[in-house]
Amino acid sequence: MNYMIWNARGTGARSFSALVRDLKNHYQLDFIAILETMCAKELFAGQARNLGFPHMELIDSEGYSGGIWCFWDRTVS
Repeated sequence: MNYMIWNARGTGARSFSALVRDLKNHYQLDFIAILETMCAKELFAGQARNLGFPHMELIDSEGYSGGIWCFWDRTVS
């Protein structure tokens, strides 16, 4: 299983979805956790479906505490 845990910046940028897709394909990731997103999940939820991961859990940020977004393939248990 290939995984990545990333303390990301720029999750609100237009290019962020393409970057995640490229990382997934290049490293053949089965799971990725993105920490300290500081971006409302409502703004990203539509784009998240196009990342190539069939499963996701988005936990919104609260105040200065950043959110956590997890994406995984169905083969991960």
